[in-house]
Amino acid sequence: MYRVGDLAQHLRAEATLRLSEVQADSSAAAVFEPANLFDRNASPDGIFVWRSGGSSPPHYIKLTLERPVALSSLALVQRPISVSGNDPPRLKNLQVRVAAPGGPLRTVWEGRGLEEQQVIIAQFARQPVARIELALHSGGLLFSPTDLVEVEEIVFPGYEAEAPPPNRGLPPLVLDRVELRGEVLVAHGRGITPHTRLVVAGRELLPDFGRVNLENLLTLFDYRNCVAETIDYRLPEGIGLAKEGLMVRLTDGLRRSNCVSLNPSRDLPEALLSASRARADGEHRPITTRAKPLTTQ
Repeated sequence: MYRVGDLAQHLRAEATLRLSEVQADSSAAAVFEPANLFDRNASPDGIFVWRSGGSSPPHYIKLTLERPVALSSLALVQRPISVSGNDPPRLKNLQVRVAAPGGPLRTVWEGRGLEEQQVIIAQFARQPVARIELALHSGGLLFSPTDLVEVEEIVFPGYEAEAPPPNRGLPPLVLDRVELRGEVLVAHGRGITPHTRLVVAGRELLPDFGRVNLENLLTLFDYRNCVAETIDYRLPEGIGLAKEGLMVRLTDGLRRSNCVSLNPSRDLPEALLSASRARADGEHRPITTRAKPLTTQ
């Protein structure tokens, strides 16, 4: 079984692909908007999928790239089939059409009988692409026929996709303060989720789930309902904490928090400051944070 975070890690991004428009022919409700197709399962309200309206298929997703990019594949992720039989709407048939700059849409890939595939990878000849249109036919499973289609994520192998943010209002991400406990920076705030990263001196730190206490463990793994007030980040080498007025903030790719000043002389013990000064004077080594991304099941 794939999870979106696992797939994104496997298909490591080497460049950024920016989308100027993400459109769909319909949505079952405002929260199921097409912007969810590129949220990396980080939406703080726990809605990670685009779901079509109930009109007759085919349904359409239309993507416009900010500038042309050479592509040879794309992947659609469906939610896993439920063992309880309460299955989400499934994609049955898919047609992929692409257009070069100034050119017409051309069909480059077709797939049928896709209901049981969680990750659908469409491969085609490498070519410059400015627009993409996906024609999706719903099918459901044996005991749940439907006209609805649901897609969790669209991934472009080799690229990290950036799309316009959701139209619906998301809970604010607020950073109140940051404190040091041993070698861990603890961020206190509101609207924090397991996808929230701490930005220190321009570097993004992943959460350190190895230090989550037992009381919060089950809540963290019940990801869709998880909104925490604190989250831990292991302090990496190579960041000069001795600098006065170091600004830090939180982000999850969809939201950015306010900035908070980390005052070393006030917030950090002298032993750590001495070590930080020594590291800052020597060779800066890359971040070695080893936090494992937490993603939906």
